[in-house]
Amino acid sequence: MAHSPQNNSSLSSQPSAQSGAGYFFKGFELIRLKGIRRFVFIPLLINLIFFSVAFYFMFIELEHYMAKLIHWLPSCLAGLNGSAQYYGH
Repeated sequence: MAHSPQNNSSLSSQPSAQSGAGYFFKGFELIRLKGIRRFVFIPLLINLIFFSVAFYFMFIELEHYMAKLIHWLPSCLAGLNGSAQYYGH
């Protein structure tokens, strides 16, 4: 069956999100809908957990690689060692 022009016109009358930020704000509009709310909050909670764990392990590894970088630097750049310690490494 072919789609009639009447069906397409109702879809085109709704504003579409053209960017990532547009989809982000579109999600906030969906939170207000009672049946959709769990489909917004549950993925948001899962993403929050995943990104928190990923950033935690990234910062642990970053400390390891900063130490390797400091030992790799030539002696003429030894002043960078002090600046790295200043930033907490």
